[in-house]
Amino acid sequence: LPVSGTGASYSYYWGGVDTILRRLSISLAGLLITTNLNALLAATASLYFVWAPAALSARRNAPLRRFKHAALWHARILSVSREQAPPRRTNTTPPATTTVML
Repeated sequence: LPVSGTGASYSYYWGGVDTILRRLSISLAGLLITTNLNALLAATASLYFVWAPAALSARRNAPLRRFKHAALWHARILSVSREQAPPRRTNTTPPATTTVML
């Protein structure tokens, strides 16, 4: 597994319009708060909307990276059905007894 995730996981965490707007507003607020503190911190905060999807996909892959072989796949469930369970078999024979002689 890659450290930062694949393009598909990056696009998944990029999200929709509401997520992008939320990240842009967080970036703007972080820029305004950190401008007078530190230039590097302000630059990092202002680019939050860019690096957040990569960080989220990396966080998703992190627990699986400890395994030697791991994989992720995307699947779609086409149908779900409920089937009746087969009837339970009952044991009609008496339990075996054990005799212990001392």
